Amino acid sequence: KKDSTTFKKLTFKKEKNISDVNKRINYSANWKTKKFFRSFSFTAEYEDNITVEVLIEYEKDKKDFKKAEEKALFYSKMYGQMPDFLKTYNKKIYIHNDFAESSGTGSWWVMHNKLEFHINSKNCHEFSGYSRCAVLMVHELGHVIHKLAGVISPSKWQKAKKLDKKKYASKYAKKNSREDFAESITAWVVIRHKSDRINKSDLAKFNEFIPSRLKFFDELNFNMYPL
Repeated sequence: KKDSTTFKKLTFKKEKNISDVNKRINYSANWKTKKFFRSFSFTAEYEDNITVEVLIEYEKDKKDFKKAEEKALFYSKMYGQMPDFLKTYNKKIYIHNDFAESSGTGSWWVMHNKLEFHINSKNCHEFSGYSRCAVLMVHELGHVIHKLAGVISPSKWQKAKKLDKKKYASKYAKKNSREDFAESITAWVVIRHKSDRINKSDLAKFNEFIPSRLKFFDELNFNMYPL
């Protein structure tokens, strides 16, 4: 929570209503379930001329601007802790107020045709949950850049996966091919820039299981500031 952030300024823009936003209160929710998203829209500004729109949902007739602003600041500062290459392409962050899963950090997701991600948080505001939520943010931003940002070569990525011979960064990645890229890039960020946060045996396993994926990310020479 005390790590550096590139966050500079948060500005309220307007109240914004959006129809047909996905409603997901748990991982297994139906993607076809939609809702009317009433929100306060803020613009968060960062170093290196990076900006993102932060949309904080509120219930009908239950507006609380101060609470919304506090939540927007919380996630904007966390977003500023992400490496610049992950912040460059993403355009929006939706913060939902539905009841999330009863335990854990709630549901987070990306619509695979838009440069944006959604947060339906549970316990991110507690110190014990903060780091887990920051890791989730890296994961979701990995989804954002995977196929829409134009920086990842599908053929080179597939080659790296093949060279790793059916080994994965996590059980989640192994069970769901759509999660492999996001799980792998999250592991790479930790291995290369936060290796002091994990134990040596886990570090050794990552290097054993996904060396070609790690090399793939190394060669992209991403801007990792402020890590």
